[in-house]
Amino acid sequence: MLALIDTPDLDQQLAQAKATLASAKANYDIATLTANRYGTLVNQQAVSQQVADQSAADAAAKKAVMDANEANVRQLEAMEAFKQIVAPFDGIVTLRNTDVGALINAGSTAGQELFEISDLHRVRIYVQVPQAFSSALRPGLKATFEMPQYPGQKFDATLVTTSNAMNAMSRSMLVELQADNSDGKLLANTYCKVEFNVPGDANTVRIPATALMLVDRGAQVAVLGGDNKAILKSIQLGRDFGDSVEVTAGLSPQDRVIDGPPETLQDGDAVRPVAATL
Repeated sequence: MLALIDTPDLDQQLAQAKATLASAKANYDIATLTANRYGTLVNQQAVSQQVADQSAADAAAKKAVMDANEANVRQLEAMEAFKQIVAPFDGIVTLRNTDVGALINAGSTAGQELFEISDLHRVRIYVQVPQAFSSALRPGLKATFEMPQYPGQKFDATLVTTSNAMNAMSRSMLVELQADNSDGKLLANTYCKVEFNVPGDANTVRIPATALMLVDRGAQVAVLGGDNKAILKSIQLGRDFGDSVEVTAGLSPQDRVIDGPPETLQDGDAVRPVAATL
């Protein structure tokens, strides 16, 4: 129970409707008795068939009036049930827009919400994923997320469902993740940074973005040959991760990619490898 609304006018309407229903029921009962008696008298030829038919029709009309009044009582009783504002589930009141003594408007116009209840035992996380990454997202995919109020701490989440449609404005797909919140650390209506644990593809490699050599014919990279000479290879790019890119064709995991090659580097130029610095 969240609140109880005092409705004196509705209470009086319901009392009046019940009294009207009682009067209609009494009229129907006497009309039914009269019709039954006239039916018996017709068999004894004490009254005409016309009188008996009129009595039966009057009883049917009285029943219709009683049914209409009974429906009116049920309607008012249904409205009376809205006096009690009950939470649909066990949770926490995270928003309250009313107070004791406040006027509650009812009618054809849309009223304001009175309470907002949140069940925070398990939270939903909604993410707009760019179209380029949408093909790898399937229900059951694991993810981690970070929140500003817990720096350096990561929480686990699982992808539950996707909208299976792209937003026409942003060309992104809405996905829903769920995370356990039994300790109550996650709050409602907060923002987070989500990282999806997408499994790697054996046919693709990832290289630093600084290794790309953009030419008119597309993208190239310089790899180190067996004789320490540069070999330029045309590649096909996949997803862009910002500081690194995915290569879907043109490279193998065994290739030694030259990072940060100069623009003047040509095929066959000698290269002096240096040891990696930690």
